[in-house]
Amino acid sequence: MNFAKPRQVDESADRADAGKWRWTVYNDNTKRVYASGYCGDCPGHETADEAAAHHHEYQLDHMMLSETDSQHHCAKCGDWTALWAGVRLGGSYPLCAIHRTREIVAELTGLPGEEWYT
Repeated sequence: MNFAKPRQVDESADRADAGKWRWTVYNDNTKRVYASGYCGDCPGHETADEAAAHHHEYQLDHMMLSETDSQHHCAKCGDWTALWAGVRLGGSYPLCAIHRTREIVAELTGLPGEEWYT
């Protein structure tokens, strides 16, 4: 099992990012915590929300687009659509061609909090 959320680097650690926040994953099998997404290569953030926002950027840059055989109402305008968009572990939504954009998906998904996955 993997448990992802913003975590603060130990303030007493002898490293440049001591006290900073990163989006991290704890793996239950290895008992290891590691920085994930764009936070894997960044110097860290001042707050947990900044780390979550950085991970949300990663999610949006890897946005999932799909199409189904059935029609659903667009989450923004209500028009019928078979198109979907979303982010991994953040939900997906039926969105018409006009509203299937990064900005709309960002608005619908919001900042990630905690994620559990296998």
